[in-house]
Amino acid sequence: MFRKIGILVMIITALVTLGCSNGNLVVIDKGAETDVLAVEEKFGSLSLDLIANISRTGMTPNSYYVKATRDGYATVDQTVDTTSANLTLQIGTWLIEVTAKNASGLEVYYGYKSVTVVEGANSATIGLSAKTGAAKLPMSWGVAGFVTKMKATAARTGFTNRTVTVEIASTETSGTVYLFDLLEGNWNVTLQGLDSSNDVYYSKTLSAQTIVNSQLLSVASTSLDEKKVLDVAFSPAGGNYSSDQTVTLSTQTVGASIKYTTNGSDPIASGTVYSAPFSVSGNGTHTIKAYAYKSGLSNSRVTTSVYNITYGSMTVNITPAAGTYNVNKTVTITCSEGGATIYYTTNGDDPTGSSSVYTAPFTVTKGTTTVKAFARKSGFNDTSIVSRTYVIDYPDCATPTFSPNGGTYNSAQTVTISSTAGSTIYYTTNGDTPTTSSLSITSGGTISLSTDGNYTIKAFAVKAGYDDSSVATSSQYVIAIAKTVGVNFAKLAKNVVISAGFQTVSFSNESEKWLAFQGEEGKMIYLEWADNGTLGTTANVKVTLYENDTTTVSNSINAVDVGYGTDRKALTLGNARYFIKVTSSTGAAITGNCLLRVGYKTVFKYHTDVGSGNSVYIVGDTLPLRWDVGHEASWTDGNVWVCEIYDLDQSFEFKATKGPANQTNGNIWESGADNHSHTPGYEWVQNPVVWQ
Repeated sequence: MFRKIGILVMIITALVTLGCSNGNLVVIDKGAETDVLAVEEKFGSLSLDLIANISRTGMTPNSYYVKATRDGYATVDQTVDTTSANLTLQIGTWLIEVTAKNASGLEVYYGYKSVTVVEGANSATIGLSAKTGAAKLPMSWGVAGFVTKMKATAARTGFTNRTVTVEIASTETSGTVYLFDLLEGNWNVTLQGLDSSNDVYYSKTLSAQTIVNSQLLSVASTSLDEKKVLDVAFSPAGGNYSSDQTVTLSTQTVGASIKYTTNGSDPIASGTVYSAPFSVSGNGTHTIKAYAYKSGLSNSRVTTSVYNITYGSMTVNITPAAGTYNVNKTVTITCSEGGATIYYTTNGDDPTGSSSVYTAPFTVTKGTTTVKAFARKSGFNDTSIVSRTYVIDYPDCATPTFSPNGGTYNSAQTVTISSTAGSTIYYTTNGDTPTTSSLSITSGGTISLSTDGNYTIKAFAVKAGYDDSSVATSSQYVIAIAKTVGVNFAKLAKNVVISAGFQTVSFSNESEKWLAFQGEEGKMIYLEWADNGTLGTTANVKVTLYENDTTTVSNSINAVDVGYGTDRKALTLGNARYFIKVTSSTGAAITGNCLLRVGYKTVFKYHTDVGSGNSVYIVGDTLPLRWDVGHEASWTDGNVWVCEIYDLDQSFEFKATKGPANQTNGNIWESGADNHSHTPGYEWVQNPVVWQ
């Protein structure tokens, strides 16, 4: 309406202007009112032919939306389902826009055209183009050094795939690919990381990525998945070397395994599974081939590394020169190349890599010795075997002699032992064969036989440059010194109550030690001497028991280096004081610790007849007694069964059984509900005996 009024005003203004220009003013007078002319706009009909230039699956138009716009005019639009449309528009120039949708309502085509409409019928053809957009596709992968290309492929059913490939540096682990001119719709996009040979090492597919016309689809950075195992790397790299090489194989694909060959053959067909670095050794060319594999991934490429190893040369020498000598010779083996390992033998056999390794000069002694040696070092050829033969011949040491000779003496004796001047003489006085661990003196030295006893000296001599002498044996020395205790027993240490076990006797450069204790009437004990290793063979020990002030020779213990339980002496005590004297049997001073064992002897006597084939057994609760295994008693006259046990050291309970075997099960037990209780060191007598 306002547009019509505006046109009328324009016409009136024009008429007024015209009248004024002619000098005449035209007034339309209709009496009391003035009327305004109504001017109507003119229209034309516009027939549109819509043409879509692409026909693919999903792109078939189902409806067309037509919009006509003109500045200052209302928009005219209509929706049709055919390729033709008809509009009625005011005359003038209009922008005609057409959008086509498919059956899913997705805008698939778009077109526009400027059309001038005149009065009457008008027509126009509008070509429609497919709507397109673009995608920004950032991607990343785990390891540099393999990917040199990024590839993106967009695929849509019925449409031509779009692919873009971007070259990158092999040091990169990320990048971005752009895809342009993608028709609107949902596309599946495959992203790939390729090497220079177009092998796919990484990839991932993004499903149903929606492309919108004229818009950039920005996909979040995508981490590509492993598709191919990364190639095997060699350390060190192949090349020329002067020594053996230890080769390490690796792949940057986590969890992958490696197979390899060392002879240039195909590792896929005959490779060994790699587990640890291996050595490439020996002169020549060594071709290593390897590949890596992992379940779910393509195998890596077979990679090759070639090692050319060329060894150097060296020599070995043995000194002194081969020959015959009258003294021992020190043999030295050297190599011209430092750091080489020298292997040698001394028995004439050719040395190998399993022979003794030379570390320091060594001595060859009397006899014929053939030394052979060669050297080995990484990066060098083994030397040839060098041989030296040595003949060493020297005299024997003189057989030792003794002065005075053996015999019976009532006083201590000093014996001189002689051999080759300057020799060392090793000896014993108890008749044992001496060794280099025995007591020793220098030739012409003396030893003292100062205590009662029988002594047989054995000795041999040793000197550098001489063979060891034969072992010389003296006649027996009998030393019987008049018995003089020479001890004020009243002033000895306080009484000691006998207790089971070892008692340490400590010497500090002394020749004797005294112990005192109070006996108990009827208690049975035993004594034994044990060397705890402190004195070793340097002290021969003698133990003598005294009752009150009187020497009881029959009860003395004369044990030389005896072990536990070797030379027990048992006796029954009275209610008296007892004294134990511990001395060196040689009379020499002693330094060190020895052990004196005091134990109880417990005797069981059973007066009983157990029948033919049976025995009496003692069982109990304290070791060495056991309930499951008995100690067998011995039969004596009068049907008395006697069992002696030495190692009980505390009060105990026991019973007797009878039977044919040394066990409890199956035997017949002594009657009575209670066990017997007893104290070690005393005799137990059971009479009569009642059996269950």
